[in-house]
Amino acid sequence: MKNQIDITQEVINDFIVNEFRKYPMNFFQESDLHCLLYTRLFDRFKLENVIARIPADMLGSEKNYPEGEIITNPVKTEFRNCPDILIINVDKIISYSEEAKLLNKPMNSEVFGRQPIMIAIELKFCTYGSNNAFALKNEMLDDWSKMSRKKNITDDRESKVRWRDITGLCLLFIQEYTEAEKISKHYRDQERDQVLLEKGKVKKYIICPEGFGIFEDASQI
Repeated sequence: MKNQIDITQEVINDFIVNEFRKYPMNFFQESDLHCLLYTRLFDRFKLENVIARIPADMLGSEKNYPEGEIITNPVKTEFRNCPDILIINVDKIISYSEEAKLLNKPMNSEVFGRQPIMIAIELKFCTYGSNNAFALKNEMLDDWSKMSRKKNITDDRESKVRWRDITGLCLLFIQEYTEAEKISKHYRDQERDQVLLEKGKVKKYIICPEGFGIFEDASQI
């Protein structure tokens, strides 16, 4: 079975190179990027047979799952103020008893979405006609910073478990060519060939259409 980080990195780079950079006008809103990238990740994880096996009693419905487990694709959309796309850590599934102690509440469908996260992806989109690329970058980093601080200072053990050792990726997509030109000048020394994920760390990239570049933002958050 392929590594979850490697699969994610391959899918995202293919999406960036062969979808967004070639055809930036295929996307109208941020949700368009979100939906297509989610679908590509979901389909690839399914193809690679990377699945999360969650004890059936996580939903209190073990009688409906005689084999004792619920099988689910680990790729999920945002849940309870988390980033846009999440990938469950299939190697660290929490059992019913552990989760029950953690939350001190009855099991329900909400608990099903509280498994530890391996990868989290935050997206922003500077659309055609906009002149707010740098503001969106700061907003994206601020959103991530708030979530990151939550995992470090909260007394909520559930949040700490979910966010432990997370691999993060912040992606700002630039559709507006005048903004892409500004970004290219500002980040010219940080141009990269592709997006790279680094286990346990947050990487930040700005993606421009063909003719410009892919840039890594090295600012601290």
